[in-house]
Amino acid sequence: MGIRLLGPVELRLPDGSPAEVAGAKRRAVLALLALELGRSVPVERFFEMLWGEDPPAQARAALQGHVAALRKVLDGTPFTLQTRAPGYLLCGEAELVDARRFEELVARAEGLADRAEAAELCDRALALWSGAALADLPDTELRRALAERLDETRTRALTVWAQCLLGLGQGVAAIAALEQQVRSDGLREQTVALLVRCLHQAGRSSAALNAYHLARRRLDEELGVAPGPALQAALAAVLAEPPTADSAVRAGRAGVGPGARAGSGERVGGPLRLVPVQASSPVAVAVAPAAVAVAVAPAADRGGSPGGRPAVQSLPRQPLGFVGRAAESQWLDGECGADRVGNGLAVLIGPAGVGKTATALRWAHAASPGFPDGQLFVDLRGFDPAGPAGPDEVLTGFLRALGLPEDSIPADPAARAALYREETARRRLLVVLDNAHSAAEISELLPAGPGCATVVTSRGTLEDLVVTEGAAMLRMETLSEDEALHLLERMLTPQRVRAEREAAVELVALCDRLPLALRIAAAKLAARPAWSLADLVAELRDERTRLTALDTRGGAGVRTGLFLTYCQLPIEAARLLPLLAVHPGVEVDTWSAAALLDTDQQAARQALGALASYHLLVESSPGRYRRPDLIRLYSQELSAKRGAAAQQAAAGRLLKHYLATAHRSATALQAAGQFLEYLELPEYPSDRLPRLDDPRAALDWLHAEQSAIRALPTATAAAGTAADHPEQAARLAELCAALSEIQPPG
Repeated sequence: MGIRLLGPVELRLPDGSPAEVAGAKRRAVLALLALELGRSVPVERFFEMLWGEDPPAQARAALQGHVAALRKVLDGTPFTLQTRAPGYLLCGEAELVDARRFEELVARAEGLADRAEAAELCDRALALWSGAALADLPDTELRRALAERLDETRTRALTVWAQCLLGLGQGVAAIAALEQQVRSDGLREQTVALLVRCLHQAGRSSAALNAYHLARRRLDEELGVAPGPALQAALAAVLAEPPTADSAVRAGRAGVGPGARAGSGERVGGPLRLVPVQASSPVAVAVAPAAVAVAVAPAADRGGSPGGRPAVQSLPRQPLGFVGRAAESQWLDGECGADRVGNGLAVLIGPAGVGKTATALRWAHAASPGFPDGQLFVDLRGFDPAGPAGPDEVLTGFLRALGLPEDSIPADPAARAALYREETARRRLLVVLDNAHSAAEISELLPAGPGCATVVTSRGTLEDLVVTEGAAMLRMETLSEDEALHLLERMLTPQRVRAEREAAVELVALCDRLPLALRIAAAKLAARPAWSLADLVAELRDERTRLTALDTRGGAGVRTGLFLTYCQLPIEAARLLPLLAVHPGVEVDTWSAAALLDTDQQAARQALGALASYHLLVESSPGRYRRPDLIRLYSQELSAKRGAAAQQAAAGRLLKHYLATAHRSATALQAAGQFLEYLELPEYPSDRLPRLDDPRAALDWLHAEQSAIRALPTATAAAGTAADHPEQAARLAELCAALSEIQPPG
């Protein structure tokens, strides 16, 4: 019995028979309650689930009817449905909801070192699916977002399952499921890479090569990008080493698949295969499922470690064409250098493309002599659509890199973490944890030795790491204008840049002084010597195509970085980002954000805070947030995908907010009578307006919002709102300009 969400939504009674939950909307209410089991779901969230952004006038009454009917259906089951502010709460055991049980099984599997046990857990989790999640519910944006989240977890489970089988020499058992997944989503490179490796392990090298080339063509035709590292590594494995006879035999004997049970769980051992990589000294990289780049230099070159093991050196090569960041490097010296005054844990945060990784690597190479036992580096893949690297996976790679033999690494995660602390307690190591998503994944990866230091980079703020571990944090800003011009000179020659100084300055501004955008722009110019800087500037001035012009065929463009960040946002923040395209001002405050979201100020403040924590907004003053130009253009792209109706509704709500707040300002300035002569006031919730109790507060609001209000007529006309909105907006702008000239008494 229980609630099924991984397929058609069903409520199963204690005898196993399905209960009658009539109507898609009622099933949607049940599904949302089950997904949020044990947490109160606000009434507005149900509206969003059932009707999207346009709930009917009787939405609250309709919801109450669905809740009343569900209470009757749930009578006699282990679930209880309660009214709990600000909405409704479903109570019951999480394991009776298949989606919650599924996520719990996947999380357990990801934390296991035993591949056979992890494969069995993933197998049990995948067997819970009976179709597309939430497919028979109303097709709203929230329903799609929730289904996509469940689908992402299913793909993650499939990936872990296939990786485990591959490691057990039973990759053949995963081929059918991987082929089905690739047919439905052939642009997910990690899945294709696993298929290539499993086909190769099964002795089907020609099929593996065919799968690779089909994916390569599709990536080129649909996204204009080349295969990434995962696919390239899979191809290299096929080309470099034919499958061994015993692996093919083991693969042929394997008989597991999604929905079946894993086999004997025999662990397949053997040495790691080494392939050469480009580096400044002779190194080798272990091709393994772990995300750690393991590189060991000869002891004579790098110094010694406890037990006579060689020093580890896994830093990628230094970034080329690096400019600026002297202040950041000096800060890292103080926090993590050999002669530091800080505690050895530094966090570099900032938006995608600002140069966090390049700065950390440049500094780490320079600081390496102060860490004689070597350096460890890992890309934690915090914003990868395929999911982040697990701490247990990373720890295993670190221990291998430190010279521990495979059979000495414990399978138990706690024992493995303890061994890592023991090994690092006796060393002086520098650890670089790149592209972290959350503080939770960091704590077990911190070395224990007093002579060790750790540098973390992230697009998020990782504030918990400051609280729990005493980390020092530095937000990396975009380059100064002089640094940005110097970067262009390094990539294009000083003569070419100085010959068009004015165009170069404008190019820097159009790229938001973002290093990634500037490098892409410079690369385009370097590849087109006949182009002048002014030619590229003319192309970038067109806001409709600027992000496209700052993309690369390899998928390293500005839009890609923004998309990967957008995918990690909480739901309300993800809703707000496209809605901000409707706001005509440079800055947005919590009250206007609440109007766009049609919610209260607290929810709007949380959404704005989330966008700022991922560096998609900049908090210019308490409660006010500024949008960089490239972020503004990306929000416009997202808004356009959601259609004109959503833009019109948001523009209408924003205008009503400004009308109501302007009336409150006029009242504080004792000019409400004049205001009422000009405009027809809309109905608007008073608790969603700033208080503005005195003339000074009213004038402060008018001055802060002046530019946005002046731009309202054009914005409402562009959004295609009702015919009277541009006229109302124009008269509002005129009146607010007049009100702002009033001198407060006293």
